[in-house]
Amino acid sequence: MKFVIVLLFATGLGDLYVFTEPTFTTQAECVEFVALDENKTLIYTKILQEYGEPLPLQMVSCMEWNAFKRMVEGGKTGI
Repeated sequence: MKFVIVLLFATGLGDLYVFTEPTFTTQAECVEFVALDENKTLIYTKILQEYGEPLPLQMVSCMEWNAFKRMVEGGKTGI
């Protein structure tokens, strides 16, 4: 399985950002990566690069890639 970091912003618009790199083989590995202070800085820097300003985070999650795709696509099968 492939796990990715998913950020949900507290903008009221349902804005999401998905890190396609790095990926992880387990959810625990992903959670461990996100918990490290140095990696929090990398995540924050990427947000600044992509949006030009800090956005308020509502949630940081480690999700299985196919489950994330099903969620975003409304539960369609055949993904």
